[in-house]
Amino acid sequence: MYDNMWLQILIYFCLLLCVDIYGRRTKIIGGEDAEIMEFPYIVSIRYYKENQHFCGGSIISEWHILTAAHCLFYIQDEYDNVKIYAGISNSRRISGQRFDINYTMIHPQFVGIKSKEAMDHHDIAIITVC
Repeated sequence: MYDNMWLQILIYFCLLLCVDIYGRRTKIIGGEDAEIMEFPYIVSIRYYKENQHFCGGSIISEWHILTAAHCLFYIQDEYDNVKIYAGISNSRRISGQRFDINYTMIHPQFVGIKSKEAMDHHDIAIITVC
């Protein structure tokens, strides 16, 4: 029963990420800044040395982040310069909590960014932070 519930939660968050990633093709016009308390489960995934945000994710447990597989696919095992930032509302700020990546699990059937059609399938990954 609990396995089915977790699967449904993961699918729900994956759909939210897909809508967020593919639904935005341009910058938001007329958007408003959000306070972190409105969306406390959102994280910024960044290249640490450059302080460059390259993907987002959702906190799904104390030590796990749900994100898109294409965010991690080509940098697998090269996470020394990648950090997870939580508790911030600006992608350039370095305040808040910073976490290292301990382990990643990319959906085994995700084939990479070969085409838009290929990226539409199994584009999900889980990051374990430490």
